[in-house]
Amino acid sequence: MEKLDEALVNLRQNMSDGKKQCEFYDLFLNSSFFVPILSESEQQEESGGVMPLITEADGKDYLMLFSTLERLHAWDATVRYLEAPRLPACTQDCGAAQLGAQRRHRLFEAVPPGRDRLAQGVGRAL
Repeated sequence: MEKLDEALVNLRQNMSDGKKQCEFYDLFLNSSFFVPILSESEQQEESGGVMPLITEADGKDYLMLFSTLERLHAWDATVRYLEAPRLPACTQDCGAAQLGAQRRHRLFEAVPPGRDRLAQGVGRAL
């Protein structure tokens, strides 16, 4: 189990614990993730970027993120992917959990549905 996994388990024990929130969001924001992407398509060629693989379960869409390349390859050894770099560091002092939540919210807000913005700032797919 990785530190991020442990922090998530701890956070789920008490979601209102500011210290546990801070620990999780600090690790989350300072981690790189491997994001599966769709194989090249006509839509990607027109936009000049890549499209993340979005999965659907119970009527909800999910963006797949993997904390290690090994986990990504265990899920699908042949999938194309890109590495999304970590976000700027989050400090451990007052308000860090709220800062982490705000940054996380802005990250997902910055990727409008149906638009390819994931590749901006993270380079081209491998």
